[in-house]
Amino acid sequence: MCVLVVCILVVCVVSAIPSHAGESDDSATGCRYSGPSDIAVTHDGRHLLILEKDSRSLRKVDVDGKENAVVLSLPIAPERMRLFPNGRCVAVVGGGVKGELVLIDLETWKIDRRIRVGHTPTDIVMAYDKEAATPVTAYVANRFGGDISVIDLAGGNETARWKAGREPIALALTPDGKKLAAVGHLPEDDALNTGISSRFRIFNTADGSAKVIISRSGAVNMRDLCLSPDGRYAFASGNIGHFEQIPTNVDGGWMNENALFALDMEKEEFANVFYLDDYAYGAGNPWGVTLSDCKRFLVVSHAGSCEITLMNLAKMIDVLDKRTFPYQTDPNRLNANAPAENSAAENSAAENRTPIPPVADALPLRLRIRLGLKGMRRAVMSKETVYVTGYFEDSIGRIVLQMTEPIEPSRNRLADELLHRLPVLPETSQSIPKDGPLRFEPTEPLAPMKGVVVERGVARLGPVPDKTPERRGEMLFHDAIVCKEHWQSCTSCHSDGRSDCLNWDLLNDGMGNPKNSKSMVLAHETPPCMAHGVRADAETAVRSGFHGILFIDLPEKDYRDVDAYLRALAPVESPYRIDGNLSPAARRGKLLFHDSRTGCSVCHPEPLFTDLQRHDVDTLSPVDHSPEFDTPTLIECWRTAPYLHDGRYVTLHDLIRSGKHVDTDGRLDKLTDEEIDDLVEYVLSL
Repeated sequence: MCVLVVCILVVCVVSAIPSHAGESDDSATGCRYSGPSDIAVTHDGRHLLILEKDSRSLRKVDVDGKENAVVLSLPIAPERMRLFPNGRCVAVVGGGVKGELVLIDLETWKIDRRIRVGHTPTDIVMAYDKEAATPVTAYVANRFGGDISVIDLAGGNETARWKAGREPIALALTPDGKKLAAVGHLPEDDALNTGISSRFRIFNTADGSAKVIISRSGAVNMRDLCLSPDGRYAFASGNIGHFEQIPTNVDGGWMNENALFALDMEKEEFANVFYLDDYAYGAGNPWGVTLSDCKRFLVVSHAGSCEITLMNLAKMIDVLDKRTFPYQTDPNRLNANAPAENSAAENSAAENRTPIPPVADALPLRLRIRLGLKGMRRAVMSKETVYVTGYFEDSIGRIVLQMTEPIEPSRNRLADELLHRLPVLPETSQSIPKDGPLRFEPTEPLAPMKGVVVERGVARLGPVPDKTPERRGEMLFHDAIVCKEHWQSCTSCHSDGRSDCLNWDLLNDGMGNPKNSKSMVLAHETPPCMAHGVRADAETAVRSGFHGILFIDLPEKDYRDVDAYLRALAPVESPYRIDGNLSPAARRGKLLFHDSRTGCSVCHPEPLFTDLQRHDVDTLSPVDHSPEFDTPTLIECWRTAPYLHDGRYVTLHDLIRSGKHVDTDGRLDKLTDEEIDDLVEYVLSL
């Protein structure tokens, strides 16, 4: 009887671990949804191209809503796309661990070519032959490979692979094709470093050499990258985590602020920060950032606060050229990394810059427009119209900007709650055909200032799907509207259900002992939760998080949906594996892991790689209140740096060699360097 019980328990535990999956499969939603992940306008302005991640398809619809959609099935779960300058082809990247670049002929509506790239490609840019208006070279950001694929499009093969740091997620190429900017999603520092931040890299495309540029302290969760028309500045979307403050409230951006981070491409240095929030209205989770076709606006889509922001590009460039902060009113929020005052030569050049056009001068630096669609991740602006994806709504939003002079900004804009009120979305019929025309239903218009009227509308891509608990939970996890003042969502600190890499001084175990944010993968299967195990289980932690971090109390059903989403999170296959299998070094490391010479498997036994117990592992710091820490799972450890409860080690090598983790008897000192390498290789392969 005892043996039978043990066997049943083991089977249950093993089955509770989701199988390895690509990033595109984490939501476990299946293909009942469209999941629009990117959008573009064809060169003639008559059609929209909509990339659908969940249904693995590319949709072409006319903007007037008169024709049925044309849908092409794709062999991958797509992430991003770029149109060729001649408008005849589109390049799509995606596919997770087996990443691909897929070239599609828009005239024949067929896949022209498939090219293998790296692990989880998330962006693509192309260098062109200007005379022939055809791309010659493609650069693909492989997020979890930590590199960039260089593709010869004529030959259809990869010619080089450039190391690009941690999770390169977005790219931008200068007009002359000589410089490639890349931004990493997460920091590369230890968490005790007060300057911890994501990294920019500027590559010389001639030889692949790169300059690494540090962003502002706390800059994390970078999502997209866009260049000014002349290529002098790059702008990345992300948030600033104020880990230096005790998270006792969320008001005024106390924990997280949302921003564009500017990079000077000529000087190859960090330039400035443009905040996207208003004083009492956060602009949670900025995602996509793109240049309007008129070159007057940067369009920022906010996945959390369900809105778009139109940034006045002329004023942004003026700020950057002058190195001044006219947009900044709170002296406590001045960017500490801002360059020093300009030299005389720089001031002279600034005086001779192109003056701001009158209409642009009348418009504010930023104009926020609420739409209300959940998951507004990508946008495109054609003439005066913005189209934006509603990932969780299987919908497309449309915003039409009408301007007539004179334009006079409101003097009381920050206090005008009407500007920040979400419009009531139109009722949608279940009878909408799956591949029917795109028909926009209007919502209430908006007049943010004299001379500016905004028309808003929403169109569904098909019938309204019944959302599973996992899908509803995923939507709530990414929703900043449920947060007080809309500053942040769960994903602000747990990007993609993982970690922002920052140390936060949560009050659940006392004050003055900050600890590293944890991944949510397997959190429900590995109680207790938090570094000291102060939460009995993940269910308790979820409810406490909404109450004490987002400052909202939700119905119990919503909490259960979030639980369902987190349980469905599947570990992404490690980039250290070879075709899904352990490398020879990792196989040797596995033997060491289970050997008494290391003792690793005593506290980290399979299949969860944790014994679910608290231990004193001799890592107490001067600020810690207790020497005992909960044993974390090692699954997906390749993705969770920095290491230890306070993130003091950047690599596992540091943890073992310098930290001598759980090495009270000197056993690790007896291992050779090669054995340490093998052991680390195995753990990073889990």
